[in-house]
Amino acid sequence: ILIYGISDFDAAKMQACYESHNRNVRDYFADRSDRLLVIDLTAGDGWGPLCRFLDCDPPQEPFPHRNRGKPTKSSRG
Repeated sequence: ILIYGISDFDAAKMQACYESHNRNVRDYFADRSDRLLVIDLTAGDGWGPLCRFLDCDPPQEPFPHRNRGKPTKSSRG
């Protein structure tokens, strides 16, 4: 199975592909930022930004988290 064009795990190449993809998405939406929602669930983003983006009321229940982690260097863009 090929992922990012490689068959063996290569952390540096996968990180570079991930960052390149994020740059491409942000560049694509640069002139229409109202059409792209970027949230960082590891930093605590949840119902607030999501519901504002969707123009709806937040649910009364807590935002679901199954696997909490720490913010990563590239998660904030």
